[in-house]
Amino acid sequence: MTSILDQATQSGSLTQTGVLTSETPLFSDFCRFLEVVSKESGDAKKKKCAKFIQNYRSKYGNDFYPVMRLLLPHLDKERTNYGMKEMVLAKTYISVMGLAKDSVYAKRLIHWKMPGSSRSKTAGDFASVAFEVISPRSTVVGRGTMPIEDVNYQLDVLNAASGKQEYQKVIRHFFNDYTAMEQKWIIRIILKELKIGISEKSIFSLFHPDASNLFNVCSDLRKVCEDLSDPHTRLQISDIILYHPFKPMLSKPVAVQNVIKTMGGDFWIEEKIDGERVQLHMKDGRFEYFSRRATQYTYLYGGSKFEGSLTPYIAELFHPRVKNIILDGEMVVYDPLLDIYKPFGTLKTAGKDHSNDPNKERPCFVVFDVVLINDKPVIDQPLQKRNEWLKTLVTEKPGYLRLLSHKEGSTAKDLIDALDEAVMKRQEGIIIKKPSSKYVLNERIDDWVKIKPEYLDSLGDSLDLLVIGADFGAGRRGNMFGSFMCGLRDSTSSDDNPKFISFCRFGTGQTMKEAEDIKNNYEGWQRYDPNNHPDWLELGKDKPHMIIHPENSLVVQVKAAEIVAGNQFASNYTLRFPRFEKIREDKDWESAMNYEEMMNLRRQASGRLQSRKVTEDDLVTTARAVKRKGKTAAPRRVKKYTMLETFTSNIGPVEEKSMIFKDMKFHIMLTKYKEYTKSDFERMIKEHGGSYSQHPGSDSEIHLIAEDASNFRVKNLISQGVRDIIHPRWITECIDALKLIPLSPKYMVFITESTKQEFLTRMDEWGDSYTDEVTIEDLQETFDLMPLDEETIFSNYPKRQKLADEIEERYFADTGLPNCLFRRCVVYIDYPPPLENINKLWALYEGCRDRLKLIELTLRYHDAQIVSDFSLSKITHVIFDEKDLSRFNEIKEFHEKRKISPYYVRSSWVTDSENCGVLLEENEYIPKISK
Repeated sequence: MTSILDQATQSGSLTQTGVLTSETPLFSDFCRFLEVVSKESGDAKKKKCAKFIQNYRSKYGNDFYPVMRLLLPHLDKERTNYGMKEMVLAKTYISVMGLAKDSVYAKRLIHWKMPGSSRSKTAGDFASVAFEVISPRSTVVGRGTMPIEDVNYQLDVLNAASGKQEYQKVIRHFFNDYTAMEQKWIIRIILKELKIGISEKSIFSLFHPDASNLFNVCSDLRKVCEDLSDPHTRLQISDIILYHPFKPMLSKPVAVQNVIKTMGGDFWIEEKIDGERVQLHMKDGRFEYFSRRATQYTYLYGGSKFEGSLTPYIAELFHPRVKNIILDGEMVVYDPLLDIYKPFGTLKTAGKDHSNDPNKERPCFVVFDVVLINDKPVIDQPLQKRNEWLKTLVTEKPGYLRLLSHKEGSTAKDLIDALDEAVMKRQEGIIIKKPSSKYVLNERIDDWVKIKPEYLDSLGDSLDLLVIGADFGAGRRGNMFGSFMCGLRDSTSSDDNPKFISFCRFGTGQTMKEAEDIKNNYEGWQRYDPNNHPDWLELGKDKPHMIIHPENSLVVQVKAAEIVAGNQFASNYTLRFPRFEKIREDKDWESAMNYEEMMNLRRQASGRLQSRKVTEDDLVTTARAVKRKGKTAAPRRVKKYTMLETFTSNIGPVEEKSMIFKDMKFHIMLTKYKEYTKSDFERMIKEHGGSYSQHPGSDSEIHLIAEDASNFRVKNLISQGVRDIIHPRWITECIDALKLIPLSPKYMVFITESTKQEFLTRMDEWGDSYTDEVTIEDLQETFDLMPLDEETIFSNYPKRQKLADEIEERYFADTGLPNCLFRRCVVYIDYPPPLENINKLWALYEGCRDRLKLIELTLRYHDAQIVSDFSLSKITHVIFDEKDLSRFNEIKEFHEKRKISPYYVRSSWVTDSENCGVLLEENEYIPKISK
């Protein structure tokens, strides 16, 4: 069978219409083409691709769709989701190949991202790692004989599959009938990422001159291949096709100075909405919704006024003369109880709720453009006119459909003021549009540009500021702090009675985990009460929800562009574009910036916090600043401690006993360990072939030995985080065994991240080796490392939450993690005390205890954290049995004294929440004490 890579065409094999008569394209030929193209660069890729398409057409006919959907798998909407990402594929292949789950090859598949888990350079590329594992086990060798038709059939089966058994059946077919190289490309097709280095636009242009334009208006690979099967026939393409999702116009990230130059005059400023880009197609009451990538969302929002979570509420908002229309906008979540818009991370949950509850969170469509009106595309009309039509043809309905407003501007100051407002409101940024702009499909051009606060990072310097207050966030940050207020120490106040004045607020830069850590890891947060204002704090117009005393608080490193006047804070100054960088654990309120230092800094450069002068039209140097972190503050100088010559050990000549430490150099940072002094260790190292140094230096080849972190020099090295520190026990045990024992966590005082990752390829997090035999003593040591007390176990809670968040985001984005309703709850259950005498109170308590045990089982089943100590500051809920509230006042008063603010709820809150599938409002379940 002749390869389609060959130029020759067998005469007589094709009919006059170019339809295949005697041969079927082989998948192996397609894979050979992919291998070749992936290794080429520049124009050579396009030439190889053009030749492949030409040869395919001449040999097999003009039906290119079977190949196109393999070549551009991410655009194949007929196979929307295989339900298989890397982890599922890894486990499926482990099962199909019969690998032991703890084998080195199974671990290579599971830990495919981990550097060092593979000796080759394939780590981080799952398909290549899988290829290396599959190759020695595959029984299919040589050139593959399976046709492309079979691959497409099996992928269709996989797309419809559900469950492990059905996945394994398809993957087993691939493993039994396809070569390892073919399976590598099948895996990439399943993951919808070929990684051959050629864009979809280039492939479309090589297939047909009109292919890209047609795909932009229909997002349908099959239609593109069928309508443009003849490369010599040009197609008259309508700009927009109703009910065919088009590729929307996108905003371009740019530098501020380019905005002013490009707009050439007046421009519009819009809020950048934190939602999901959605286009709405409507004709005669029939609605369809599509995402930016052409995903069909009509099942969520409704195809008519009789169904869905949105359409019934907006179907009557169109002018009677509107027969059909296409709108472009962002879908967000609206919370009617809080009257706020939430991030789109909660959108799918809100979209699936088709109930009539007026207080539920619901989807809201924020419309900013119209592209088709009554069968007439209007994308060639100026934005200003499209906006006028939009306001005439569509009516707003609060909480359901919003027409995005805009401000007019013409100067850099207008942009700066708008961005300032966006930062303070925790908005994503701003969009700048030219009023005369046309709507250009699938393009990022200078007529629509976006600016985000992080684009300004390259200009700012850093300040060390004390956190004095915080406000709660919204959406996913609803149970944590969304923004933080920082203060300056009053330079005139005494150290015995320090006072602080509010200075700025930051709400960007910190991750959700960092925000949660600040809330949970620093005790002393209390609600700000304007009627009971603390004497240590001076505020301006801006008042925080919560405050924290300086002695309990933390210092943060904040980046900003400028110190400017601002009467909302007590200092009468504030920061422009403040962004969190990191927590300064090495500082406290005494070493944080004070008012006098801030004023001196402001006077140095008229408030600017840059190393060079910055003008209004020079806030961002290039659009590349979007992906580049700004210059950080210079690190503090650390005094270097040099060992004086008088402290150098003089151990004299030694007898060589072994060479176990050959070519190894050590630095000993201790005075004594057990019966051994520093000189003893240096002598033992030399006796066994090693050498030592009296200074740690910067050479990572010098092994640092210390018993703990009590030594100042050890603390300093640990704070730098770049050198491993080994316990002296390792030295003595190596000498006793007369061999070099592999390092493991039990021998480490401090482990760098790179060493930690290397350890994890050989052992679990507690140091239990995957391959070495374990003695009873080793096992006991491992158990001793594991936490038993509740407080220590609880410290692992953020790690578990992060893992759960990652699993939910990847596999359960639409439904949420199953059986994890209470996973963010830390619960104390108020069990009654035991009684010895059997009486009425004993019977009451026993009934309460039995009911609460069932409540505890329900909470544990849904992944709540149950604690037995109600004094823990991390408690979020305290559960009471309705029939026993005798300890309610005692617990509440204790918490109020300790500034702990959990929810106090009756046990029915748990059962009702479980029945509804959502966490119900706690305020409805507050225990009521009868007077």
